[in-house]
Amino acid sequence: MLKTEREQTRCGQDFVDGVHGLSHGDLQRHAMQQYCMQFLISACQNVVRHCTNHECMPCLRWAVAGSMIIRVVNETVEMTSSNKQTQTDKLAAEIGDAILSGVLAPGTRLDEHRLAEQYAVSRTPVREAIRSLAATGLVELRPRRSAVVAEITPAQLEIMFVAMGELEATCARLSAMSMTPIERRRLQSQHERMGALVESDDVAGFIEANLIFHALIYAGSHNSILADMAVGLRRRLGPYRRAQFRSPGRLPRSHAEHERIMQAIVSGDAAAAHAAMLNHVSLVEDTFIGLTATRAA
Repeated sequence: MLKTEREQTRCGQDFVDGVHGLSHGDLQRHAMQQYCMQFLISACQNVVRHCTNHECMPCLRWAVAGSMIIRVVNETVEMTSSNKQTQTDKLAAEIGDAILSGVLAPGTRLDEHRLAEQYAVSRTPVREAIRSLAATGLVELRPRRSAVVAEITPAQLEIMFVAMGELEATCARLSAMSMTPIERRRLQSQHERMGALVESDDVAGFIEANLIFHALIYAGSHNSILADMAVGLRRRLGPYRRAQFRSPGRLPRSHAEHERIMQAIVSGDAAAAHAAMLNHVSLVEDTFIGLTATRAA
């Protein structure tokens, strides 16, 4: 039904009411806290709520526009959060590499100001990176004092790698039994893409692709508890697993190990998948230990 001019004017007023639906106090609070994105979402939600109550075309258009704005803003917020996390992850990886390479020796005090200047970032990502490294055991947090580089004994590292091997091997075995045809094709495609990274000797690209390869196997187990445990322990071993790729010739060897894992999973051979993954994680540990021994010598 077409609305009268008066009713359409009222619809326009509803739109205005929607935009200004937040009180002045709300607006001031949002501005003070710089939550501009959240305010925009709230305003658009009011627009949608007001305008969807009417049937005239202008209101329907405003309702659709408001919904689109909400979606775009939410995607922007997620992207911003993702970028921030990426910066923290990158910084944690660089500091972790400095620790594992011996540049930052055990007991070294990690000064946030100095690290922020060194890596040309603010103190916030430095603080978050240090917390992330503390979760891996590379850094020791001390109450009311600066964090320091921790000393990890070979025995502690061996315990973590043994646990990681068993978890990943079980994920591989279950993936061989439970993966859908689409999941198997995804794993195969990821492995094939990694071949090009080996050919170009793209270590950084291979490290990122390696995370995806293993994540596909965790997900393919169709056991969320086991997958969460594997992700958590892998995060703790992350710096050590990245470091082993600096060993000469490690990329093609790792890719060959992945080939055996992938073939076993795709063919549904659970026992072979378990054995191949267990062997792979053991070789990762051996490579890292060999790398550190060479540097120590």
